[in-house]
Amino acid sequence: MLTVSSLSKERILRFGNSIGIVLMASSFPEAYQLNPKTNYKGVPVLNLLLTEMEDKIGKLVVVFAGYEKDMDKLLEFNPGLPSRFPIRITFADYEDDELLDIAGGYLKAKSEMASQPFSVEEGPSGKYMRVLARRMGRGRGTLGFGNARLVQVQIDAMFRRQAQRLVEQRQQVAVNQFFFTKEDIIGAVSYTHLTLPTNREV
Repeated sequence: MLTVSSLSKERILRFGNSIGIVLMASSFPEAYQLNPKTNYKGVPVLNLLLTEMEDKIGKLVVVFAGYEKDMDKLLEFNPGLPSRFPIRITFADYEDDELLDIAGGYLKAKSEMASQPFSVEEGPSGKYMRVLARRMGRGRGTLGFGNARLVQVQIDAMFRRQAQRLVEQRQQVAVNQFFFTKEDIIGAVSYTHLTLPTNREV
């Protein structure tokens, strides 16, 4: 992964001297660190990239990836930047059904590492998993919405809630550590940047 500090003049020139190289500065927050408004070290890097992109047209491809608004701010640094990145691909946030499928994939992956498969109340596509997916989907379109990463965070939270429940119930009843109840699945989904409505049924 390239960082502002690792994008030295020598390294960029070495990349530029290669034929058919793709230089990708991506993954939050690295690409944003090139923004001179927030990091003075980004100025020489961007200036050198512009020069190399101009001198090596057809040989050097530079790809920036990140949140749309932050990338727009980065491209405002120099009037020549937008024209040097003529192709823009916008990836939409996952829909609820896709979040549900991703959650099922995470559970399947965890099952493969366990001594037996995990199961959830009402099934992996059942009511409670759909509620969880719908709650996650309420953050869609907001800055920082994590998509698949958010699903992973919530699946991990399911395991923590289940572990707490098992500790509390172990002395009273026989427990199944491979089963997730309604309470394990739809514990509160919290966002620091989003206020969830409280007057609608889920």
